[in-house]
Amino acid sequence: ERGRTIPAQPLYSLRISDDTQQPADGSVKRIGIMIAGQHASEDVGNWMLKGAVEFLCGTDPKAIAARRNFECYVYPMTNPIGRYGGHWRGDFNSVNPLYDTNRHWVTTPGIESTTKTMAAITTDLGTRKPSVFFDFHGGYSGNFIYSGSTLYSAFLTKMLVYTAGITTFGDNPVNSSCYWAANTRTAPLATFIESSRDLTWTETQTTDYGATVIKSVSDLYAPLTGTVVAVNADLRQHMSHLPGLVAHESYPGHHTEHCR
Repeated sequence: ERGRTIPAQPLYSLRISDDTQQPADGSVKRIGIMIAGQHASEDVGNWMLKGAVEFLCGTDPKAIAARRNFECYVYPMTNPIGRYGGHWRGDFNSVNPLYDTNRHWVTTPGIESTTKTMAAITTDLGTRKPSVFFDFHGGYSGNFIYSGSTLYSAFLTKMLVYTAGITTFGDNPVNSSCYWAANTRTAPLATFIESSRDLTWTETQTTDYGATVIKSVSDLYAPLTGTVVAVNADLRQHMSHLPGLVAHESYPGHHTEHCR
């Protein structure tokens, strides 16, 4: 509708972690970022993000491990102006309404939804480096991710365990959100999670695909999910007993299959 004014829209964010648990090796929690809604017409991406968030907040062991090892920040609708007004890839509120919000993260000519999302992420992270950065989309055919970050291939291998047929589309587009995350914020894993709006998937299949992102991240960082067995050095120990202790504590099912 020509001449209609779009009212101010909120930019929501949420933090998901388990502050009562820390990584088993005593390290600082890694940082994870998930965003969606950059391209206003690609609502499939929001459904995948919904599945990822719901799984992350659940009781599955992989979700519990992810919350223990990660501090996750979620920005579910980064282009609320564009979604409200029915835009395709822009936000109506830039120097050029045809600008693609996902091609101006490094060189940003006044795209409000992009600059405010970047500012929110920068404020939440401070000087910390994200370990993973995912941007959920749904505009092309098939399921695919992008290369352009160090761990994308290892991550794709984990994803294929749960969903067959995922491919690599190419490097992260220059000046895109994941390009910014990989190059400016030096995230070792920064990629788009893409699924087609043309797929004849049910709502459950779409959200389940989003859940595989969390499962795959948990698998990728599996060494962090092990149980640490402490040996009391104040008590007398014999080196000859060490092989038996290791065999006992690491036996599958005794504590965990990832005991170390």
